[in-house]
Amino acid sequence: MKLFAAIDIGSCEVEMKIFQITSGKGIKEIDCVCHRMELGKDVYRDGRIGVEMTDELCRVLNDFVRIMKGYRVDDWRVCATSAVREAGNQLVFLDRVKRHTGLEVEVLSNASQRFMDYKSIASKENEFNRIIQKGTAIVDVGGGSIQISLFDKDRLVASQNMKIGNLRLRERMMNEGVSLKHYETLLTEVVKNEFLDHQIETAASYFSAYYNSDINISEYAASNGMIISRFIKNFKKYT
Repeated sequence: MKLFAAIDIGSCEVEMKIFQITSGKGIKEIDCVCHRMELGKDVYRDGRIGVEMTDELCRVLNDFVRIMKGYRVDDWRVCATSAVREAGNQLVFLDRVKRHTGLEVEVLSNASQRFMDYKSIASKENEFNRIIQKGTAIVDVGGGSIQISLFDKDRLVASQNMKIGNLRLRERMMNEGVSLKHYETLLTEVVKNEFLDHQIETAASYFSAYYNSDINISEYAASNGMIISRFIKNFKKYT
């Protein structure tokens, strides 16, 4: 038997889960501890993680370390996502956390985070194999971003990250002084624009990479769920 602790440093909360791993029964969750703290609030507003927020995180992580010692865990892994990934003072932040807690934090890339989302669902093998038989979208809505993976007939056909998480959007609305009366309307508009910008940026990168190839614009637009006339209009506006 082996005990393993997984710690996730997210934009809105810090969470630790402890698992019991046995050869016969597989993996079983035996404890879960969460602490609400909006680490991403500093980053999405100021572009960096403040000292007070860093110190609070260190206190939480030291509590987690004491819990791990109580369980006598054999191994652990600490991962951070959007907030730490985008922090301008990331290296200083990681160094301070390691010095005060002894924990080495691994900052996940967008691709690694999407892969872990995929693996966590795929671990439920029977149910996962059933739902991806036809067109399926797996969406992870976080505080800083949305991770999207598209499947069709057992195959991963597209995977992407977009910076429109719930905490990031809330901070943007508050910074722009949006009243509650117009919140939903403007929020919908922001999300639509972010999706559109992302689609056009992806198209521009694709055309740049394959400019020597015979690219059919109509087929590209259709394969990405866009009307050709609207796509051309927005692409011209973007470029």
